[in-house]
Amino acid sequence: MVLNRSRRTLIAGTWLNCGLYSLELAQAYIYFRTYRQDPAWTRYLVWFVLFCDTLGSLSSCALVYLVCQSTDEVPRAAKLTLPAVLRAILG
Repeated sequence: MVLNRSRRTLIAGTWLNCGLYSLELAQAYIYFRTYRQDPAWTRYLVWFVLFCDTLGSLSSCALVYLVCQSTDEVPRAAKLTLPAVLRAILG
């Protein structure tokens, strides 16, 4: 498969995002095991941030999948709607 420059950049950015997300998961795991006595609002805030970043990572992976499967150029594929991205995430 021949990838143009935009697609290569999207793939590299998504790989970097997934690597940083795995570090975030490790930090959250350590936080929840170590600081059990923290106030509840702090723990809920960490869960909320983790949830939002999970959605962001899933959507970026779905976008790269849809862009790489498309035979069109990236600008047309970048106009994907939210339902199309959600269908790609949920299968």
